Amino acid sequence: MSHPLHQQAIQLINQGQFVQAHPYLVQLVKDVPTHADGWFLLGIINLEVGQIPKAIQLIEKANGLAPSSEYLAHLARAYSLIGDLHQARQVAEKTPASHLSSALTLDTLGVALSRVGLHELALTYFNKAVENAPENPAFLYNQAVSLKFIGDFDSARQAFERAISINPNHYRAHYALSEIREDSKDIQILSRLQQAYTDADSVDAKLHLAHAMAREFERSTNIVAHLMH
Repeated sequence: MSHPLHQQAIQLINQGQFVQAHPYLVQLVKDVPTHADGWFLLGIINLEVGQIPKAIQLIEKANGLAPSSEYLAHLARAYSLIGDLHQARQVAEKTPASHLSSALTLDTLGVALSRVGLHELALTYFNKAVENAPENPAFLYNQAVSLKFIGDFDSARQAFERAISINPNHYRAHYALSEIREDSKDIQILSRLQQAYTDADSVDAKLHLAHAMAREFERSTNIVAHLMH
């Protein structure tokens, strides 16, 4: 049975209230020192506030009490945030993609590995994440980024397009696709970008989409110029 302090902390964390959740978890592990998830969630809070070394200690303690692929995925994430390629890889070796079923855990490990440049290894996790959750545009985007880094541009374009087909306003996918899209006579891409720009609800989204439109406008202008000669 879940401890009331644990439940309260989870509710606050799900609302993004990490600071408010902290005292509940401190009291939880004081009352129940073997409560692995209490230690893990303390680690997650430290990750969120940028206290990475402390987060690593807490997540390692949690995994020592109750080994978990979810804990290890976030441990790899923590190591990747400080650029520790060796430790991130070591954690991944303990949790190969073939042993995992949670798409979120697979994606978390993939992101950790891609952050330290291990894109081929990351793809073993991203590919299975996408296989298990094919309609998740975030997983498709992450897969596409690593495909781009290993030079598989055709597959990367397909994954970016799939992400956009699911979420037409996925501005990061639009931006990344504009970097690697091959020249073609499909000038409809500009209208798609313009619609996404109209729908964008943040400065960051509009900035990414404006850059993507600039690339596509230049590309389409070159196409028109070529057709006129």
